[in-house]
Amino acid sequence: MVRAPVMRSDRSPDRGSGDQFASAISQIPSALASPASWASRGGTAGRGLLRLGRWGAGLGVALLLGAGGCSKDPEVLAVALTKEVDAALAVQKWELAEKKSQEIVNLPKLSDVSRDQAKLKLEQARSEQQAKLQYQKFVGYASSEYDSAVGAYRDMPESSYYRLQAKDEYEKIRPSYIEDHLTRAQSALGGGRCDDVKAQLQLVLDVDAQNNKAIEIGKKPCSKKP
Repeated sequence: MVRAPVMRSDRSPDRGSGDQFASAISQIPSALASPASWASRGGTAGRGLLRLGRWGAGLGVALLLGAGGCSKDPEVLAVALTKEVDAALAVQKWELAEKKSQEIVNLPKLSDVSRDQAKLKLEQARSEQQAKLQYQKFVGYASSEYDSAVGAYRDMPESSYYRLQAKDEYEKIRPSYIEDHLTRAQSALGGGRCDDVKAQLQLVLDVDAQNNKAIEIGKKPCSKKP
């Protein structure tokens, strides 16, 4: 029987190369931690690990950024912004409070409750900005033109920070304001200017609803004169 010749390969398994590869694989964690340290090692494995390390570092940064983005839950953001709004309101920084409140309102996928709360703070910030203008007007007229000062005070919302600031000064000028309009009402009554009487008395009653003198004058008959 003739046997077929057995063909032997000249290439035998390079156990050294396999061991080197396995060793290189085991070094991946350290390469990822410090890829630059492989630059001086040379060889295919070293260069491969260097590239892998650089890629891994970039991937890590991307994952961190992505994770940060995912954590931006609208409710969490709303809570953080609300703290900024409250801090701004506490020190009368109305424009900043308005800006931050508007940011909350504009958050997508925010619950109705959180959005409504932000809208209330937004309205408060805007209202206080208007009240500030009235307060400045009040201060400017408080020592000279009582009608303008009282009008500015009454235009401030009752819960306004500025109305509270103006309250003491307002209480000082209110008696003189009332007396002035009572005098005008009495004069109008004597002159038969009935519409003027009502207008003057109403100004008094707007700031002192139980004013006895105003009520008494209002009960007196008024005869229009030609």
